[in-house]
Amino acid sequence: IRRVGVKRGKAQSNEAGHLIYKRILERNTKMKDLLTIIAKGLVENPDAVEVTADAPNEEDVVVYHIHVAEDDMGRIIGKQGRIAKAIRTIARSAAVRTEQKVMVEID
Repeated sequence: IRRVGVKRGKAQSNEAGHLIYKRILERNTKMKDLLTIIAKGLVENPDAVEVTADAPNEEDVVVYHIHVAEDDMGRIIGKQGRIAKAIRTIARSAAVRTEQKVMVEID
């Protein structure tokens, strides 16, 4: 009996690995876009906003770094870190939908 849709062999496993890698890149791109939009809406110099992502660590946590101009650092952190905390909460909420673990650092 031959099962329809069952893939076997090395070529198929490489293809599956490539598909997983592609999905991870898509997730990272979407999260970067989300963090970029949020940060650009908060600062006075939106051209200086840059979001980078580290590779997942051993616990599968992806660390996103938000870089802003020195003058805008207070705007992105907020009083007593409330805005930074809100950005991290939004990022974690978005990551739950894609079954991803994230951490946001503001540099």
